[in-house]
Amino acid sequence: MKRWMLLCLLLVMISATLTPRQADAASSSPYEVTASAGTTLYQFVGKTLKPKATLRAAKRFKALSTSGHYYKVQDGRTIYYVKKHAVTLVATNLSLTTFSGSTYSRLTHEYMRSLTRGQTPYYYDELTAKTAVARADAAMKGNWYIPSPPYQLRVPNIDTYRFDVSVPAVDSTSFKFQIHYFTTLNQLTQAYAATGRNDYLRYGKRIVTSWTKQYPAANYTRYRWPYHDHGTAIRTFHLLNFWNEFRSSAVNTDPAFSQLFAKTLYEHATLLATPSFYKPNNNHGMFQDMALTAVAETHRSFYRSSAWRSLATNRLTQQLNHSLSTDGSISSTRRSIKSICTTRSPGSTTGRPPTASPYRAGCVTSKICQAR
Repeated sequence: MKRWMLLCLLLVMISATLTPRQADAASSSPYEVTASAGTTLYQFVGKTLKPKATLRAAKRFKALSTSGHYYKVQDGRTIYYVKKHAVTLVATNLSLTTFSGSTYSRLTHEYMRSLTRGQTPYYYDELTAKTAVARADAAMKGNWYIPSPPYQLRVPNIDTYRFDVSVPAVDSTSFKFQIHYFTTLNQLTQAYAATGRNDYLRYGKRIVTSWTKQYPAANYTRYRWPYHDHGTAIRTFHLLNFWNEFRSSAVNTDPAFSQLFAKTLYEHATLLATPSFYKPNNNHGMFQDMALTAVAETHRSFYRSSAWRSLATNRLTQQLNHSLSTDGSISSTRRSIKSICTTRSPGSTTGRPPTASPYRAGCVTSKICQAR
């Protein structure tokens, strides 16, 4: 009897620690498919898929995985297969658990490749097509161009390159800062956008894979430059822009990389939202808010996206209230706001970023610029 009482008490205590939303996220499936009336359900007969039934009304199924041109779905205890083109994949409450391990990797691959938001990028450093191609070509040969002295980094093999011991010590702190905010990935992304050459994306994939393996986000406090507050925000933009090009390319065939990429974005957003990592009353914090909003708007299916979006908006409002004094004077942060506003983006000939974009980074930026 005492054991049952203790067990009941323990269950109550556990349930009390979960908010309603947390409880839902813990119990619901991250991926489902919606099927309309008339959709054919298939099952295996031996080794061959055969039509089993036709839906009389629209229905939602729990998605388990993929198999070729089919989704593997579950209805109660029954397993069916439905053609991908006949249904819609629905992602909800995607969390770090979703992106850890291989359980959902095939479904994450479908989710990531089907994204339509974020196609209008915010470029932190826009290059001409000629410059982007020249720097990307050099990078693939192991000669990385970094915008700060000594301007060159030799990377013989990105798959085995050790950033922690191989990057030389130089006088310019911007050198390591720019290496780790993925200035090279940005060059490759813009070179691909200009030429359509898949080798740029393949090399970019190798950079992301190699770097994330060396610098797990869980250990961010150990790494000064890989997880610099400003650099992390810039790298987030470069990651989002890279995926805009990568997702619909012929190179995007690896579910494990889609899983890694989604996990990396989720971890970056989590870090950008961490109070101890944030830089209030500072232009670094403004970039953090822009980057956090970009992830939240691009990936609205991420479990914490709504909270991230609200947090970024509130923090940015506080930044502006601090920067704009009542007597009309301009603080140093206020001057930084103007600097952000004059960062050029695609489609801008005036130096002012676009007023809107699918992931709303431009929307956040436009709020900043309205204070000019």
